[in-house]
Amino acid sequence: MKLLLDTNVLIDYYLSRPGFAPDARRLFALAALGEVELWASAKSFTDVFFVGSRAVDPTLLQEVIARSLDVLNVCSIDGGDVRACLEQKWPDFEDCLVARAAEKVKADAIVTRDLGGFARSAVPARTPAEVVGLLGPSHPGLQDIRV
Repeated sequence: MKLLLDTNVLIDYYLSRPGFAPDARRLFALAALGEVELWASAKSFTDVFFVGSRAVDPTLLQEVIARSLDVLNVCSIDGGDVRACLEQKWPDFEDCLVARAAEKVKADAIVTRDLGGFARSAVPARTPAEVVGLLGPSHPGLQDIRV
Protein backbone atom coordinates (compact mmCIF):
# COMPACT_ATOMS: atom_id res chain seq x y z
CA MET A 1 0.00 0.00 0.00
CA LYS A 2 1.35 3.42 -0.98
CA LEU A 3 0.64 6.16 1.57
CA LEU A 4 1.21 9.92 1.38
CA LEU A 5 1.73 11.36 4.87
CA ASP A 6 0.20 14.73 5.63
CA THR A 7 2.36 17.31 7.38
CA ASN A 8 0.57 16.80 10.71
CA VAL A 9 1.52 13.11 10.76
CA LEU A 10 5.14 13.97 10.01
CA ILE A 11 5.16 16.49 12.86
CA ASP A 12 3.61 13.87 15.16
CA TYR A 13 6.42 11.48 14.26
CA TYR A 14 9.37 13.87 14.39
CA LEU A 15 8.27 15.69 17.55
CA SER A 16 6.85 12.62 19.33
CA ARG A 17 3.59 14.42 19.98
CA PRO A 18 1.81 12.84 22.95
CA GLY A 19 -1.30 10.94 21.92
CA PHE A 20 -0.41 11.02 18.23
CA ALA A 21 3.15 9.70 17.91
CA PRO A 22 2.42 5.99 18.52
CA ASP A 23 0.41 5.53 15.31
CA ALA A 24 2.92 7.60 13.34
CA ARG A 25 5.71 5.38 14.66
CA ARG A 26 3.74 2.29 13.70
CA LEU A 27 3.42 3.59 10.13
CA PHE A 28 7.19 4.07 9.92
CA ALA A 29 7.70 0.59 11.40
CA LEU A 30 5.39 -0.88 8.75
CA ALA A 31 7.45 0.90 6.11
CA ALA A 32 10.70 -0.47 7.57
CA LEU A 33 9.16 -3.95 7.41
CA GLY A 34 8.26 -3.40 3.75
CA GLU A 35 4.53 -3.57 4.41
CA VAL A 36 3.77 -0.05 3.17
CA GLU A 37 5.46 2.54 1.00
CA LEU A 38 5.55 5.96 2.67
CA TRP A 39 5.67 9.26 0.80
CA ALA A 40 5.64 12.91 1.77
CA SER A 41 5.49 16.14 -0.16
CA ALA A 42 8.82 17.97 -0.27
CA LYS A 43 6.88 21.07 0.73
CA SER A 44 5.85 19.44 4.01
CA PHE A 45 9.43 19.48 5.28
CA THR A 46 9.54 23.28 5.39
CA ASP A 47 6.48 23.21 7.65
CA VAL A 48 7.92 20.39 9.76
CA PHE A 49 11.13 22.34 10.22
CA PHE A 50 9.33 25.61 10.97
CA VAL A 51 7.25 24.00 13.70
CA GLY A 52 9.86 21.53 14.91
CA SER A 53 12.84 23.83 15.22
CA ARG A 54 10.91 25.86 17.81
CA ALA A 55 10.51 22.76 19.97
CA VAL A 56 13.80 20.88 19.48
CA ASP A 57 17.36 21.61 18.45
CA PRO A 58 17.33 22.31 14.66
CA THR A 59 20.47 20.24 14.08
CA LEU A 60 18.95 17.26 15.87
CA LEU A 61 15.71 17.67 13.91
CA GLN A 62 17.64 17.63 10.63
CA GLU A 63 19.44 14.45 11.70
CA VAL A 64 16.16 12.75 12.59
CA ILE A 65 14.60 13.78 9.27
CA ALA A 66 17.67 12.53 7.39
CA ARG A 67 17.47 9.11 9.08
CA SER A 68 13.76 8.81 8.29
CA LEU A 69 14.50 9.13 4.58
CA ASP A 70 15.62 5.49 4.66
CA VAL A 71 11.93 4.55 4.64
CA LEU A 72 10.25 7.79 3.56
CA ASN A 73 10.11 8.80 -0.10
CA VAL A 74 9.81 12.47 -1.08
CA CYS A 75 7.60 13.81 -3.88
CA SER A 76 8.71 17.04 -5.51
CA ILE A 77 6.28 19.90 -5.92
CA ASP A 78 6.88 22.25 -8.82
CA GLY A 79 5.40 25.36 -10.37
CA GLY A 80 2.84 23.35 -12.31
CA ASP A 81 1.58 21.82 -9.09
CA VAL A 82 1.34 25.23 -7.43
CA ARG A 83 -0.61 26.60 -10.41
CA ALA A 84 -2.97 23.62 -10.45
CA CYS A 85 -3.69 24.05 -6.75
CA LEU A 86 -4.27 27.78 -7.14
CA GLU A 87 -6.83 27.04 -9.87
CA GLN A 88 -8.65 24.59 -7.59
CA LYS A 89 -9.10 27.26 -4.88
CA TRP A 90 -9.17 24.91 -1.91
CA PRO A 91 -9.79 26.62 1.44
CA ASP A 92 -6.43 25.23 2.66
CA PHE A 93 -3.75 25.64 0.00
CA GLU A 94 -1.27 23.41 1.86
CA ASP A 95 -3.79 20.54 1.91
CA CYS A 96 -4.27 20.93 -1.83
CA LEU A 97 -0.50 20.63 -2.37
CA VAL A 98 -0.40 17.48 -0.24
CA ALA A 99 -3.32 16.03 -2.23
CA ARG A 100 -1.52 16.95 -5.45
CA ALA A 101 1.57 15.06 -4.26
CA ALA A 102 -0.62 12.04 -3.43
CA GLU A 103 -1.97 12.07 -6.98
CA LYS A 104 1.53 12.37 -8.45
CA VAL A 105 2.82 9.30 -6.60
CA LYS A 106 -0.44 7.41 -7.19
CA ALA A 107 -0.98 6.94 -3.45
CA ASP A 108 -3.70 4.64 -2.19
CA ALA A 109 -4.44 7.06 0.65
CA ILE A 110 -3.45 10.30 2.30
CA VAL A 111 -2.73 9.70 5.99
CA THR A 112 -3.84 12.69 8.04
CA ARG A 113 -5.51 13.71 11.27
CA ASP A 114 -7.48 16.33 9.29
CA LEU A 115 -9.88 14.30 7.17
CA GLY A 116 -12.07 17.33 6.47
CA GLY A 117 -9.17 19.14 4.83
CA PHE A 118 -9.12 16.52 2.08
CA ALA A 119 -12.83 16.36 1.27
CA ARG A 120 -12.07 17.50 -2.30
CA SER A 121 -9.14 15.15 -2.81
CA ALA A 122 -9.19 12.52 -5.53
CA VAL A 123 -7.13 10.32 -3.19
CA PRO A 124 -9.03 9.14 -0.11
CA ALA A 125 -7.89 10.36 3.29
CA ARG A 126 -7.50 8.06 6.29
CA THR A 127 -6.38 8.69 9.85
CA PRO A 128 -3.17 7.06 11.08
CA ALA A 129 -5.25 4.92 13.45
CA GLU A 130 -7.42 3.69 10.56
CA VAL A 131 -4.41 2.68 8.49
CA VAL A 132 -2.68 1.00 11.43
CA GLY A 133 -5.94 -0.77 12.24
CA LEU A 134 -6.17 -2.08 8.69
CA LEU A 135 -2.55 -3.15 8.40
CA GLY A 136 -0.85 -3.45 11.68
CA PRO A 137 -2.41 -4.51 14.95
CA SER A 138 -1.74 -8.21 14.47
CA HIS A 139 1.43 -7.78 12.42
CA PRO A 140 4.18 -9.77 14.15
CA GLY A 141 6.76 -7.05 13.54
CA LEU A 142 4.68 -4.44 15.36
CA GLN A 143 4.06 -6.42 18.51
CA ASP A 144 7.51 -5.62 19.89
CA ILE A 145 7.71 -1.96 18.87
CA ARG A 146 7.82 0.55 21.70
CA VAL A 147 5.43 3.43 21.08
